[in-house]
Amino acid sequence: MANGERGIEALKPNYTPGRGDGARTPRAIRQSATDRAPRKSSPKPPRGPKPAKPTRAERAGRRTILVGVFALALALGAVVLVSVGINLAYADEFAQSSRLAVFAIVVSIAGFLVGGVAVITGRGRSWGAVAMGVSLLANPVVLTQLIGWLSHVIPT
Repeated sequence: MANGERGIEALKPNYTPGRGDGARTPRAIRQSATDRAPRKSSPKPPRGPKPAKPTRAERAGRRTILVGVFALALALGAVVLVSVGINLAYADEFAQSSRLAVFAIVVSIAGFLVGGVAVITGRGRSWGAVAMGVSLLANPVVLTQLIGWLSHVIPT
């Protein structure tokens, strides 16, 4: 046989590898398929032109803007609550007006926080920034301080 192999005799059960007579051990006996370690294949580069990396606009296009829109809805809800609360205060309904003011504070803080999340995560960043501004101005505490400050600055 060629290359020192013993052919079919090498596959007999009484064949022991490394007998010292110069016969090479066939690969089938040296390492069977069950105890062979899996080959680590290196990843092959794709053929052809490399795909271009997505641009910032394309990556942002995949994200949803619902967080920013929801923040703006909360901020506009706070504006409505403050407006209704002021109208109730003019109608001498102070108990309902104060309840709406507290609820408007909670809603405007929620709108500000959700708008901040939208700005940080990039999910409706511009909507979130607008929502933060609107909810800050719609907060009854901030609105009261702003009107008080303007009353001292602007002469009547």
